[in-house]
Amino acid sequence: MLQYVGVRWSNGSMFASSWSQGAPSSVVTTEAVEGYRKALEGQTIGSQVLAVIPPQEAYGEGEINKEDLTGETLVFVLDVLAAAPAATG
Repeated sequence: MLQYVGVRWSNGSMFASSWSQGAPSSVVTTEAVEGYRKALEGQTIGSQVLAVIPPQEAYGEGEINKEDLTGETLVFVLDVLAAAPAATG
C-alpha cells in the first residue's frame, strides 16, 4: 500500500497521484514497470522514496508527447504504508 505522486521530468506536470484520488493505492510490484519495481522492492514500511525512472525502465524510448508517457523520465515520491509478501503457488 502506497501514497504516491508521479510527475513528468520534461515539464513537471503531474500524471498520477493517490493523494488526489483520496486513498492509498495497492501495487503489485511484479506488475509494475521495471523502474517502479526496482524503487519499491526491499523498502520498509514507513519509507519515503524518491524514484527517478528513465524511459527504458518505464514506458520506453521515443519522442515525448502529450498522449502517453513514452520517452518520459518519470519522477515519483512514494510513501510505503504497508507491504505483503508475494503470493506463492
